[in-house]
Amino acid sequence: IGLPSVQSAIASSRLTSSANDIVVALQGARSQSIRTVKFAGVSIDTSTTPPTWYSFLDSSTIGAAPLGSLIQNFTAASGVTLVVTSTNADASDDTPTYRPDGRLGSVTAITMELSTSGSSEQRRVYIEPSGRVGVCVLPAPNPATPCPH
Repeated sequence: IGLPSVQSAIASSRLTSSANDIVVALQGARSQSIRTVKFAGVSIDTSTTPPTWYSFLDSSTIGAAPLGSLIQNFTAASGVTLVVTSTNADASDDTPTYRPDGRLGSVTAITMELSTSGSSEQRRVYIEPSGRVGVCVLPAPNPATPCPH
């Protein structure tokens, strides 16, 4: 009788954990870019199951491996899918890269949608051009305060 609610709780936990790991990678890359006065970012591979990402420092070839010095590797929780989007026409702008001043290298926001089987809930990680990172739950628990982007 309680099995569907347990499965839903597990799926929600996987989403939260993966979203938090992305935020840690993004904030770590931003911090490194400011601290070292170099470019840093997060390379995301959505072709793997589950998706993987790693933060890097001082990249000269955005979007191609190797991306400079590896800072840290991450792997999404089992069953989590990830879609990265931006409004830029250039696909390389989907790789969140921070300038030495901590601002995002692209001029538009980048969003990452995380979902998992067994739950209608999703997580959205968004990065503003200023470099600010945020997370929200979809669908929004309170329609009066919708998720940005």
